Amino acid sequence: MKNLEITEKPYIFILPAAVIIGLITMVPFVFLIYYSFHDYALTGFYPAHFIGVENYIRFFTDSSFLNAAKLTAVYIGTSLGVESVLGFFLACLLSRRERFLGIFRTIFIIPMAVSPAIISLIFRFLYNSEYGVLTYYARALGLLSTRQAFIAGRGELAMFSIILVDVWQWTPFVIILFLAGLSQVPKNLYEAAMTDGASTMQRFWAITLPIMKPIIVIVLLLRLLDLFRQVEYVYIITYGGPAGEKTTILSFLIYLVSFKYFDIGYGAAMSIILLLVALSTCSMFIKFSKLEI
Repeated sequence: MKNLEITEKPYIFILPAAVIIGLITMVPFVFLIYYSFHDYALTGFYPAHFIGVENYIRFFTDSSFLNAAKLTAVYIGTSLGVESVLGFFLACLLSRRERFLGIFRTIFIIPMAVSPAIISLIFRFLYNSEYGVLTYYARALGLLSTRQAFIAGRGELAMFSIILVDVWQWTPFVIILFLAGLSQVPKNLYEAAMTDGASTMQRFWAITLPIMKPIIVIVLLLRLLDLFRQVEYVYIITYGGPAGEKTTILSFLIYLVSFKYFDIGYGAAMSIILLLVALSTCSMFIKFSKLEI
């Protein structure tokens, strides 16, 4: 009888973990909201001073914030677009090569298994304007002039270089998840469509895409959330530069404001704004995809 009562209340078993996780996440979040309405610096010898919404009003006159918001939109939009299109295209090609699928999956895991910090250091050397391998071959092929550089100079290619690192490391993640989704598509549907004379594109639009829609939405949401919090590539490869703030995205600007300039109040307000933008973007994405999650 006692065993029956326990099985009827399974949430008792996860309650301790839920309380601990709740405290770890909610307590810092409450302090984050609190400090976003205060003027507080880590280097100061005075307590936090309540200033209302001044930190939020400051966004509209802060050129660094406006520039970071623009660069964040470029970074997230380009990275997400390239990774999703390229990942889906390669997954469709590889799904037809079942013989070597296991080998490809093993190879794709390698970039994801390496720390983003290590990847950033590797690409920092590859991008070096003096002895970088990528710079050398790009100039040898005429893709770069002698005065151009990936992460130096006037910074024309700096954001492209950061996006390339993210695409290189995380496109395999997209491919693996899309391959898992494609493997669940019933083959008899393709056979029936081929019998009816449907072309490759017709089969793609009528069968593959509708069945893959939930997987596509989930993969894009996972990558979208990860891109919003990405900071390692910028911190290690360019440190927000070159030529001022060519790669200073919002997540890195929050780090600079909070832990370099020690303006905790303004950094907290930026974090709240970034969180609201991420949540609203994901909500709109789910709404327009008409997917129930």
